[in-house]
Amino acid sequence: MKCPPIVGQPITGGLFMSKYSRELKIIIANEFLSGESSEILSKKYAISSRQIRYWSQVVAIHHDNAFQPTPHLRHAEARLQALKLMWTNN
Repeated sequence: MKCPPIVGQPITGGLFMSKYSRELKIIIANEFLSGESSEILSKKYAISSRQIRYWSQVVAIHHDNAFQPTPHLRHAEARLQALKLMWTNN
């Protein structure tokens, strides 16, 4: 029997599964940014107040792009170009 991956451990392709959906993170962050206490939201959603404050910072900085998956370099050539760029720019 094959077990599902544990949250936070890499799955196929080196991606990570998120414990909470992007939509839920944004909803909770917006509630906090609208003035709701992180302690009250913590009790309401059973998520740490620290996590809620972090999500709120991400939403405040990135707006509509918050929690979007980052594009990964899929080809060896693109990875090599990225490494060369890093080497030249220290």
